[in-house]
Amino acid sequence: MDYEKRILERMMEKYTKRKNGARRVFLRPTELYAAYEEYNADVEIKNAIGAAAENLKEKGFVLVEKIPFSDDIRRMILVEEAVGKIRIHCQKKYGILAPETVASEILKLCDCYEKHCGGTESILLKYIHRMRERLELPAEVSRLKSKDDKAHVRDMLLALDFLEQNRNDLYLREMSMLVYGDSKYFEEQTLTEVIRVIGESSEGVADGIEDTEDAIESDENLSWTYVSGVDRERTVVLLEKYHVHMGEQEIRIKGNWHIAWESSSIDVGKILGGISLTTQGLREAISVSSGTDVITIENKTSFERMPEDGTSYVYLGGFAGEGVIAFLKMVADQAKDVKFIHFGDIDAGGFFIHRTLSEKTGIEFGLYRMGIAELQNPAYTGCLHPLTENDRTRLQGLLEDPKYCDIVSYMLENNVKLEQEIISLGI
Repeated sequence: MDYEKRILERMMEKYTKRKNGARRVFLRPTELYAAYEEYNADVEIKNAIGAAAENLKEKGFVLVEKIPFSDDIRRMILVEEAVGKIRIHCQKKYGILAPETVASEILKLCDCYEKHCGGTESILLKYIHRMRERLELPAEVSRLKSKDDKAHVRDMLLALDFLEQNRNDLYLREMSMLVYGDSKYFEEQTLTEVIRVIGESSEGVADGIEDTEDAIESDENLSWTYVSGVDRERTVVLLEKYHVHMGEQEIRIKGNWHIAWESSSIDVGKILGGISLTTQGLREAISVSSGTDVITIENKTSFERMPEDGTSYVYLGGFAGEGVIAFLKMVADQAKDVKFIHFGDIDAGGFFIHRTLSEKTGIEFGLYRMGIAELQNPAYTGCLHPLTENDRTRLQGLLEDPKYCDIVSYMLENNVKLEQEIISLGI
């Protein structure tokens, strides 16, 4: 741990955020090492903090107050007359820029890219306006720390500018190569924020696509380089507006399926564990037949556990993607007497997945083992979980739907939910 860097970073953060200019900026050693004052504190860490403080004192950056008759530090005090020197030191040694410097450089980037914007509906222009609004807030500026923050904004501007100008059909990683010279950089660094920006700027484009609780990563202290997850289907819909495709989605099926193409066919039931097919492979199929029951399965373990007894199974892995939706529609079109059923977790997510599945396919899906009987089963008592506040909020939105009213009322009254894996284990 570089405690000199930590001390200066924390001091300068406090200095920038300070509201009362007359108040001295200080740092207690417990802010660096919580156990500093404890009897059994790590002596090596305490010595490292002490050495760092003394080095910074010699540079004229801080004053050090010690506990009487002890080498232990009470607090370190910022020498405000040395703030300019501290910033130069931090920039040269650690690459840490003054927040105002980073903000100024971000604004210059925005000015440069604004020339590329195609009009008031431009997602690039809306992102630039958002940056400028944030940089008008002192609290937001104070959170800027280094060139990394500027680099993140630059990466966003590059991606949004490329998307608005792109007219060629590309796969996601091809786009990443063209923009960043790295096939995975877009997915790993900017994709989720790009989707958020596009989504906020594209009302109605992805209507009905729900962000799941698991897909959304909450961050109360939103940083400049935040990543907030969005589900795959939303990503596919929004990116395809700009001719960028996620790539072929695989669909996993098992059980009583028979699929035929012009020159070949396959009896899935003869392959233990089933098969995975790409969406393109299924689009080229000339016929798909199933058993009398088609059951969609939310989770992988339950899909693998389900008995191959003549039933036809489709693995979802959460909300059904566009490929699965198209496949289920194909099955329904070719076999009018098939019964469609969904099996998922007995929680808000499971019911929203079921509802969305029915809405997007136009097929009336039944519910498989997702009722009060399962919640009351003594064999599952040890696997019941209490509801979170978010669970309760989401379940309230299902109370008026007669398909879910009884089970949701029971869950709310008894404060319970249940994952499907324990149910499939006993089937």
